[in-house]
Amino acid sequence: VGSSFREFEVGGMSSTTAQVKVAAALVQAAAGPSLWWVFGLFVVAGVLLLPLLPKLRLWSSAVMYMLLSRDTKWQPQPVPRLSERQKARAVCKRLVFIRHGESCWNQVFNRSPKWLIPARLARSVLSELRLLPRLDSVFIDAPLSAVGIEQVAALRTWLESDADDHHCKRMLRNEVGRSVLATSNLRRAVSTLFAALTPRLLRHNEKVHVLSCCQEISRQVDTVAITGAGQRAFPSCHDLAAAAEHCGGPALTSLYESRLTTAGNTGSKTSQLTGDQRMHQFCEWAFSRTEADVVILAGHSLWFKSFFNSYLDPKENPRNCKTAKMKTAGVVTFLLYTFTTDAGEVVYSIEPETVEEVFPPASQGGAFEETGKKKE
Repeated sequence: VGSSFREFEVGGMSSTTAQVKVAAALVQAAAGPSLWWVFGLFVVAGVLLLPLLPKLRLWSSAVMYMLLSRDTKWQPQPVPRLSERQKARAVCKRLVFIRHGESCWNQVFNRSPKWLIPARLARSVLSELRLLPRLDSVFIDAPLSAVGIEQVAALRTWLESDADDHHCKRMLRNEVGRSVLATSNLRRAVSTLFAALTPRLLRHNEKVHVLSCCQEISRQVDTVAITGAGQRAFPSCHDLAAAAEHCGGPALTSLYESRLTTAGNTGSKTSQLTGDQRMHQFCEWAFSRTEADVVILAGHSLWFKSFFNSYLDPKENPRNCKTAKMKTAGVVTFLLYTFTTDAGEVVYSIEPETVEEVFPPASQGGAFEETGKKKE
């Protein structure tokens, strides 16, 4: 300070000016360490938040999709059933729909009693907070719950049993027909297919086709996929924890790593794509599989319900499939025809009489949920 005064005096400055200069120097000297502390705090915060950026980006994209989605902005345009003459010229495929087991999202919002939703939601939020450093979630691309894994394990036990020797059971075990396996790109569908058909997959070196076009039809965040385009899905820690007890966790992990074909995985659905467009893409894909006459698809209740509404005759509603959701871990089979009209239009049509509830069997209530109306 003294040297500063001397410098100012030599320059002929007044004492008042010198005092102002000295005060500024003192403030600057005192503020220096504080600024470094602030800078250090910003650096530490940046280092801590850096691992969270992928998760924050995932949540922001999921919320934006929920706000901008056009997935349900369409009306089914069902086609009349084909005549016998048209069926003679048509190509036929047998489809087998497997709905995923109960998801963590279903566990929170769909279970009864409804007044417990706040408590279930609070517990799930805590689970989500624990997953913050990981690209995993109980809400986005919601995985199977523990109950969901139990439901899939029950389906697998039924498939491997000798009871109720249904023709579809033999197709699912790959004992008859030529079948191809496909799944939605959402993890709960992938885990359901792997856990239910583990014995088949261990007996045969088959691949499972991941199809973005089969992603659930809804704007909710649980229908947004975590897996990117062309990427291989990975099981959620919730799937692995439950599967370790009921379905063999190591086998599930191994199947995820070695059996997925991702050519049909174009990433999560975009906000401009509608559900009917994606269902049409699936139909095109299914009839392009010339190596198989049976397509086994693991997917979702609203997608399946929309499929029946789009490709069944308007007057037909076998098993109430147009108005009722499939049960979790339920299995339904039917025949789908494709026919090209004289005008060159490609038409897809479900044969109503072929819609069958496979699992649970009719003796256990069937594969569709009750809707208050007696099933036809």
